[in-house]
Formats: sequence, structure tokens, C-alpha cells
Amino acid sequence: MVKKRDATIYSTQKLTDKEYETLKSSGQKKISRFKEVPVAMLNGFSFLFKENDLRKFATDFKNPLDNLGTIDVNSLTSSELDTWSKKIGDFDSTLNHTIEILQNGKKFCEPQNIRKFKHFMPNENKKWKQFLQTIKNKFSILV
Repeated sequence: MVKKRDATIYSTQKLTDKEYETLKSSGQKKISRFKEVPVAMLNGFSFLFKENDLRKFATDFKNPLDNLGTIDVNSLTSSELDTWSKKIGDFDSTLNHTIEILQNGKKFCEPQNIRKFKHFMPNENKKWKQFLQTIKNKFSILV
């Protein structure tokens, strides 16, 4: 899901005889007896994307701030001033992107969104209950 950047949860269902015959008569070489049917969309899914790792954004804030208090602005060269100007100018966009990631994380962790994972284990009530218990214990999310 994350690799394809697709927030859709699919269910594999058997083709009806009519659907199978239609595919068969279309001349396709490899015909499956199954199809993927969308059953739900996960909210805040981009929270899981690699480029939205909050550790990176924390570092983007921390490193310049650590050095900011120790520099003498009057002794900086033009090139160094340009570099610091860019770093300070990037704070707003980094902060806005961080807020967006956090909002997506909140959407992703909402109980109604977590319940959508049930589609991955429709006949596994025991595993589903274990999953919900883990979510509750590790993340304090009551579903």
C-alpha cells in the first residue's frame, strides 16, 4: 500500500461466472478467477510515507537552531549570511509541512480509520481483537 501510495483497501473476491466468461471471451491470455474490489480508503495515509518522517523535520529544526545562538552576525561573510537567510526562510515551510504531517497522523489514528483495518482480517476475530488491544496499549487509541 505505502509503496504504491494507494490508501485504498481492497478485498479479493471471486469473479461471477458471467464476469469470468466475459473475460474469457475477450481473448485475454491469463485470466484470474478473482478481482480486487475497493472496500475502504484510509485517511491520513501520507503520514506513513518515508519523506514524512518527523525525525528528519526535527533535525531540520534542531541543527540550525543549535548554531544560531553561537554565531556573530557581524562577522559573517556575504555567503554565510545568504546561507543563514535561506535556513531561517525554510523554517516556515518546514513548520507548515510538519503540522500537515501531524494532522495526517491524527487522521490516520482516528478510531473510525483504524476500524478499516478489519478488512485485512475479515475472518480473524481473535487476531483483530489482539490488534485492537495492541493499538490501545501501545498508542492509547481506543477503537
